[in-house]
This record gives sequence, C-alpha cells and structure tokens, in this order.
Amino acid sequence: MSAVKTKEKIVIQNPLAKPLTITIGVADVKFIDFVVTQEGADLKELPDSKSYEFRFDMVSAILEDKKQQSVLMTTTILLKKGNISRTELGHIKCLVVFNVENLEEITIHNKGGKAVPEQLYLLTYGITLSTSRGMLAMKVENTKFSNATIPILDPRTLIEGIKTV
Repeated sequence: MSAVKTKEKIVIQNPLAKPLTITIGVADVKFIDFVVTQEGADLKELPDSKSYEFRFDMVSAILEDKKQQSVLMTTTILLKKGNISRTELGHIKCLVVFNVENLEEITIHNKGGKAVPEQLYLLTYGITLSTSRGMLAMKVENTKFSNATIPILDPRTLIEGIKTV
C-alpha cells in the first residue's frame, strides 16, 4: 500500500482494492492542556532520553452533519524504572478537527450500520500524533524533561482495536 499526495488529495493505493480518494483538511487545532504530575515536578535531573515511554489515548468522532472528524489525543509521558515500573510525569492533550469533504462518498453502509475506512483513521491519527509531538516539544522546552520526544510511529499502531473496514 502506498500514499500519493496530489494538490489537495491523498490517494491511498492498495493493489487488492480500488483506489480510494479521501479529501481532508485541518479545520481546527486546539491545545487543551499540559499537566505535570508531582513526580514530574520533583525530578532532580534530566532523565536519559531512552528512559521515556509514551501512552496514547485517542478519542475520535465522526460529525456527519458537518462532514468532519475530530480526534482528541492524550499523550502520557512515562519514566521507566527497571523492566516493569513506570512513573507518570505528566500528559498533554490536543484536539484536531478535520474537514472530510467527501465523507458521504467514503462512508460504507453495511448491515451493522455505517463505517468509515481505515485509511481515514490512518491519515487523521498520523496528523494528530505529529501535532501532539510538536506541542509537547514546545511545552517541555527548557524543563526537567526537555528531551522527552514522541517517537515517529506507524499510525496503524494507534488504531489497533478500532473496528474499521
């Protein structure tokens, strides 16, 4: 599967299926909050960058009447202590709202109701993850955990467990 970006469209090409064109644009980006736990505030020194882990919690909604998808992402910053123990240092929340111009066209109607294709989630979750990465970098700059950088991830890891078509 490969993605080809044209002027305003991203076409997902899958050799086993017909090409799917999804036309999206970012309608709104909101920084919701950045919270440092007491454990994060009590850090005495900058941890090694390899000792961080991140947990991603995504909440997504399709707003059919507005032809939009909203994605609220909470990224929790964890500090590894040994092989099992993790300490939460804080979290950042951001909301990204996407206009999906051809939402009706890509919506799949089946016996169980309506569904949108996995490709829409891959696009919007990947963009939201990148947005969160940038917001976190700005918020932790010149702090005790300024080297906490969200890694580059395949968006498929974020949609595991979501029922898509």
